[in-house]
Amino acid sequence: LTIGLDALLGMASSEFAIRVTSTSGVPLVVERAVYPEDFQADGHAALASEGPSTTWFFAEGSTQHGGGEAFSTYVLIGNPNAAAATLTVRYLLEDAAPVVRVVTVPAMARLTIDAGAEEALVGRPFGIAIAADRPVMAARSQYRGPAMRVGSSTEGVVAPSQTWEFAEGATAGLFDTYFLLANPGTTDATAVLTHRRDGGRTPLTRT
Repeated sequence: LTIGLDALLGMASSEFAIRVTSTSGVPLVVERAVYPEDFQADGHAALASEGPSTTWFFAEGSTQHGGGEAFSTYVLIGNPNAAAATLTVRYLLEDAAPVVRVVTVPAMARLTIDAGAEEALVGRPFGIAIAADRPVMAARSQYRGPAMRVGSSTEGVVAPSQTWEFAEGATAGLFDTYFLLANPGTTDATAVLTHRRDGGRTPLTRT
């Protein structure tokens, strides 16, 4: 089933967080897709998270230039609680101390945080770590250029892990692949990347 939210009463030209509940007890799989109205530019899609959390993490954020245009990064927060939520947002930099900000999201509301509005983040890549005093939802969206014609969006993860797996990576043709690593802890980390290739060829590793 595809539900176009623009057609729902009161949803046109608005921004919102979403909760989907199966009231029949039947488990569902849910994704959210966002496209420009004319479908003349790239859209993005993301799987739903299973529920709110007091912690969220993202390995990627950027306000650097790419393809001649600057990236914009937005942190999207949804508060499903009957009381306001206070969040501590840490932007994890590659070569400097984290930039820390505290924000409040009203009850049963959402908030968009424009990372590019922070002078200390302009022209830089960063990771993001969020700690909230109440369980909230969190996502990160990125767009390139003032027209926002190229974008991506993802829900966060609720905890770091020692192992992550990806089925896809490509450097053929016009594709480039980047792996973004963020360490929200207080101890330096060493990581090994193992690249499994088509046809059963010997994997490549990099530390």
